[in-house]
Amino acid sequence: MAKKHIIINNSNNTSFYLETITSSDIELLRTWKNKHRSSFFYQKIISPEQQQEWYKDYCTRDDDYIFVLKSSSTDTSIGCLGFRLQTKEIDLYNIIRGNTDDKSLSMHDAMYVMLNFITQNYTTLIKCDVLKDNPAVKWYLKCGFAIQAEKEYYVMCINEDKIPKIDLLIEEE
Repeated sequence: MAKKHIIINNSNNTSFYLETITSSDIELLRTWKNKHRSSFFYQKIISPEQQQEWYKDYCTRDDDYIFVLKSSSTDTSIGCLGFRLQTKEIDLYNIIRGNTDDKSLSMHDAMYVMLNFITQNYTTLIKCDVLKDNPAVKWYLKCGFAIQAEKEYYVMCINEDKIPKIDLLIEEE
């Protein structure tokens, strides 16, 4: 079963768009995840075969999406952002700025677009678990999240409903 293909554009900012991943993206995502693995709970090197198996399973899960942030002018992939519905709340995961050379696009803006998509289609209860030593903890706080609880190795963050409202243009295939 193929995953529904979604493209999201911010009607106020046409410099980028978010597009659900396809099989042609998974090697790039694997490379990014391996490069930044110290920032994630799973820190082992992911093989191409493991990535293929993950993608096969991902395609069968409803309400589980990973988007690639792409430049509208060059179609260059900059990063990825994912979410999944877990018992009435959204869990963010696999948020990676993979292309660190291209600073022209903001992961912050891309996060707001994805959060708007989530709140318009699912719920406002959005959370994420982030390793304590991951520099992204500060970034999540800037994106409107607050630390809800501290565990031994990670923090549990929850959205404080500080998402600037954005008009989205959504294409579904």
